[in-house]
Amino acid sequence: MNPKISEQQKSKPAYIYVRQSTLAQARHHQESTERQFALRQKALELGWSEPSTRILDRDLGISGAHTTGRTDFKTLVADVLAATLHLWISSRVLQTKALRCG
Repeated sequence: MNPKISEQQKSKPAYIYVRQSTLAQARHHQESTERQFALRQKALELGWSEPSTRILDRDLGISGAHTTGRTDFKTLVADVLAATLHLWISSRVLQTKALRCG
């Protein structure tokens, strides 16, 4: 739990965005994929409940060069813009991003 995070902030979901650029990476770098899935624990440690954390993993094996076919990336961007989530965790960002919207 983090005292700096309010109940109002925790009332919005936390997203964990999991992605590997190619199917080969997803197959051959399973430790990286497992570490990304384990980021859910970080959201729980910060005070989000299990039901309020959402794993976005449908973009595994899809290149980040374009948005085509990246369903979860589009979901993430749309929900950030609509301020419907408060926490986004991704290993690609190298740090946890707490969104300051609403």
